[in-house]
Amino acid sequence: MQGAKPMNGGSDWLAWAGNSASVLTVFGTILGFLPPLAALVAVIWYLIQIAESKTYRDWRMDRQRVKKERKIARLKAKQVIIEAELDALAVRTMAKDFADHMIANAEGVAANKVAAAKEEVLKSTRSE
Repeated sequence: MQGAKPMNGGSDWLAWAGNSASVLTVFGTILGFLPPLAALVAVIWYLIQIAESKTYRDWRMDRQRVKKERKIARLKAKQVIIEAELDALAVRTMAKDFADHMIANAEGVAANKVAAAKEEVLKSTRSE
């Protein structure tokens, strides 16, 4: 039977010895030969082994990657919304400028027509 491969260059026999001691500790606690604290030490040993396992590390990295991808997707969606709002603001500004120009032009045309109408009234009153 092969033991767990060490991650940090430690020896394989240490993992094997730790696993064996943990199993004996759990059985010793169940049978009443050892105090429950010894079983807690065994459980802690197994949790450390799980945390150091490649499967758990890969799962954790994949979970973090998915989390980052979701955050990037949300930020990209916000960016699209902000760009659309900026485009709408630019169009609104151009429309307002165009409307102001049209109003000023209409006021000028109206002022010219009023002046022309006054002149025509003055001419018609003089000619009478």
